[in-house]
Amino acid sequence: MRRAYITLAASALLAGCSLMGLDDGLTRETCSVDADCDDLNKSNPTGNACSEWRCNAETSFCEALPFDGDGDAYPSASCAGEGDTPDCDDENAERYPGNAELCDNVDNDCDDSVDENLYSAGGAMRLTALTSAGARHVHMSPVTSSDTVAVAYTDGGGATGAQKVAFPSATSTDSARTLALEDESQSPIALAASRDVMLTPMGNDFAAVIVPAGACQRGVTGITTENDASLELTSAAFSAGIPKATDTCDADTSSMSDPVISALGTGALVAWVDRNDTNGPSATWDCDGATSSNVLINLVEKSGNQLVPVNALALPLGTTSSPTPPAVVAVPGYGWVVAFADDVEDAVLLYGVVDASGSLEVTDEPLASVARSEGEFDGALGDVTLAFTATSESKVTLGVAFREGCSTSSAIHVRLVDFTPGDGTATLKEADWVLGDKKAKHEVQRPSLAYLPSGGWFVAWEDASKVNTRTIQVRRLATTEAATADAPFEVIVGDDGDGTNRATGFGEGVLIRPQTDGTSLGVLTMATIDDEPGIFGAVIECTNEQPR
Repeated sequence: MRRAYITLAASALLAGCSLMGLDDGLTRETCSVDADCDDLNKSNPTGNACSEWRCNAETSFCEALPFDGDGDAYPSASCAGEGDTPDCDDENAERYPGNAELCDNVDNDCDDSVDENLYSAGGAMRLTALTSAGARHVHMSPVTSSDTVAVAYTDGGGATGAQKVAFPSATSTDSARTLALEDESQSPIALAASRDVMLTPMGNDFAAVIVPAGACQRGVTGITTENDASLELTSAAFSAGIPKATDTCDADTSSMSDPVISALGTGALVAWVDRNDTNGPSATWDCDGATSSNVLINLVEKSGNQLVPVNALALPLGTTSSPTPPAVVAVPGYGWVVAFADDVEDAVLLYGVVDASGSLEVTDEPLASVARSEGEFDGALGDVTLAFTATSESKVTLGVAFREGCSTSSAIHVRLVDFTPGDGTATLKEADWVLGDKKAKHEVQRPSLAYLPSGGWFVAWEDASKVNTRTIQVRRLATTEAATADAPFEVIVGDDGDGTNRATGFGEGVLIRPQTDGTSLGVLTMATIDDEPGIFGAVIECTNEQPR
């Protein structure tokens, strides 16, 4: 460690005392620690606010050195001379330039970054087994108020199949059950041949939305629990579904595709894209052939053990040509924010939605608009995701991530929006994090965001830049504008082995969310590792042992 010492001119210090700390008897003051020079500071003060008698460890003599309030050998910023490295916190001896960074939420090395590059993931663990055919339309829900995580998916590798729900834990890999319809007149009926399924926490339960395969393809909502995988719906409610843009099924020829659901209190907002794509998979990574379709929303409310549609007709927000769904996040004290890729504006738009006595109200203009990079990447925008964190009693910060580009040329953008729920105003921050490089031909997709109070914002995504391999990458975003960004690191690695199907193992999303301890994060994804398909998880935490 470089000791930040300078020697000041004798005339600037005091009369009758040498630079080397001679007393009146011309005896040199020897020392081993700064405290050995305290008597000299009392009897012969330097007379300069920026210098004091301190022990020079290299000579073992008391010398007039720059003021160092915390004794860490680095002078305060106001007293540092030319060539000296100033201390960033002269009241804390554990903070100085060149110090080792520790997992303590403190900038130990004075580089404007906190706990940088100390986060890493443990080994991947298979939490839920899947059949060899894999799964489609996989959705992984955040935790409920009872700390439960749920995974919903379409069984098998086809576009349709039975809907499964699993509640993975570290002690079981066989928790999947078939999501069923609870009919009043008969035993539960398995929901076979369905397209999509998604879940959201609602108290200790989960609000579910599914899209049955068939001509009408209206979404159906219900409540499922860890102890009971049935949706307590009557056959009539199942047939009617969520009202779409028209009031008759015969006239409504489009398909509800990629529904998302977000609960707030006893209500839940459902957003989806109305497409004319029959029963085929809607999320096409190549981004080709997608036509412009309406983004619709509708409201459902809890009534007993059921979720009942509130509005007679769905409300359109705009249009998109993205092959991936919109994103919805519930903001307490406000309502919901919905984001989707708008092909007309060539940007990701964020709209505010509130429930005004059972009737949806949408902001006239977008809360925020995030444009694509100028001429950087080809193909549609998509894979939009949202997250938020409270920054004060009256404000929250929304995190927005999306994919720009398609196929082998793509990037992920992360932007932050300051949002005030009280008046519904929003301001897009200047920071723009970009993951992926067109020149490097990165294939990055399906981002997921999470905020950790002790670590800031984290983004996880799927990387397919290596042949025959899919990896889940995570990066912690810079904590301040001056901070150095953390390097990305691998969390879960899947390899299809023979190269015949690069999609094996991934392609159905990733979820990152804070663990209940408040200091670590969990990552979930579908993967095939060592020829074992399943839902895999890993824990990310700060560790002082990680190589710097």
